[in-house]
Amino acid sequence: MSEDDVLFGYRLQLVALAGRVGVSAACRTFGIHRSTYYAWKRKIEREGLGALRPRERRRPRVCSSYAWADLVCCPHGQPNAAQTSKLARRVAAELQAAGWRLERALTDNGSEFRGRFEQTLERAGARATRIRAGRPQTNGAVEALHKTILEECWRPAFARYLQVRFQGLRRDLDDYLRYYNHERAHTGRLTRGRIPADIVYGAHKMEAR
Repeated sequence: MSEDDVLFGYRLQLVALAGRVGVSAACRTFGIHRSTYYAWKRKIEREGLGALRPRERRRPRVCSSYAWADLVCCPHGQPNAAQTSKLARRVAAELQAAGWRLERALTDNGSEFRGRFEQTLERAGARATRIRAGRPQTNGAVEALHKTILEECWRPAFARYLQVRFQGLRRDLDDYLRYYNHERAHTGRLTRGRIPADIVYGAHKMEAR
């Protein structure tokens, strides 16, 4: 029996127990937060119990923790301050809903992280700090995340599409980030094999809506 078979059986047991004793009690028993259960439940409703079987994928690399991202359509592929500010507001709101407070944003020295972006952080009670010019490794966790999304999301996505469409890519990114944050075990220094959502939503045991 493979590890994927064991994990598949584990998930099936969780679903069965939730039907008998309720979602909260079952998640406590299995050590899984309810947002993960409800994500699996939605997959079951769409695809059947087979959706609980782990995807075939490459061995996870060492990664950072919870990730936020947005796919934007820009003339030159470069986001602007309005877009980065929107993402900052989203991150601050989701962290607040989970019982956290955004305190600092570490960015590179791009113009999209100045002006309006700084004002957005200030209103959220956070401060902006920047890496030293020419030293992207200072923000290595983000560089590692970019590489992980490239290998596990974008390359498979572009291999599937005969004709690439923006909405399809946005849907693929949203689906991948849900998987990355709520299903994929991370082996980084902070996560130590845990699912990022277990850390971010641990206090409330529920993904923010």
